[in-house]
Amino acid sequence: MALKKMVATGEISDYEFNKLANGAPEGILKITRFGALTLCDDVSCLLKNHKLAIFFNGSWLPGIVDKDEYGWYLKDVKGNTTGLRPGTMARLIL
Repeated sequence: MALKKMVATGEISDYEFNKLANGAPEGILKITRFGALTLCDDVSCLLKNHKLAIFFNGSWLPGIVDKDEYGWYLKDVKGNTTGLRPGTMARLIL
């Protein structure tokens, strides 16, 4: 029910809620053979500016994917960053 709480607080729209609740791509982040992060397979991978939500501290934290010299991270709407690592549960926001 964390998603409904995010809609109630205005963190995500009803449209984003419906996409997430109805099977938007979700999974555990893993490394591809090329060194990129992916949710699904070795062919597709996360790119800068993808919208993503990670399961963090008991709720879904939405943000934008970015990369710097230290690795991949998620930047939320307040500008806070959280590192993206293999094993993290994530959902693409469509």
